Amino acid sequence: MRIIWWKIKINLYSKNEQK
Repeated sequence: MRIIWWKIKINLYSKNEQK
């Protein structure tokens, strides 16, 4: 259940970078 964590993190990161 750690892959989901980094997956969500990357998802949030991508959204933040998209601005």
